[in-house]
Amino acid sequence: MKIGVIGYGKHVLIEKPMTRTVKEAEELLALAEANKRVLMVDHTVIDTGAVRKVKGIIDKGALGQLD
Repeated sequence: MKIGVIGYGKHVLIEKPMTRTVKEAEELLALAEANKRVLMVDHTVIDTGAVRKVKGIIDKGALGQLD
């Protein structure tokens, strides 16, 4: 599994499904705990106004390069 943003000291909010397997979820949780980061899972409705607004900001490049 790639380290991702948790390995860079970032808190993370992810959308369901969290991972493809239970093993991956356990690894991700262990990584978050080891780095003292918050890992939250939510179910974001793709078509909400807030999501569309953030997508527009990202599409315009206002946040820089996102990986």
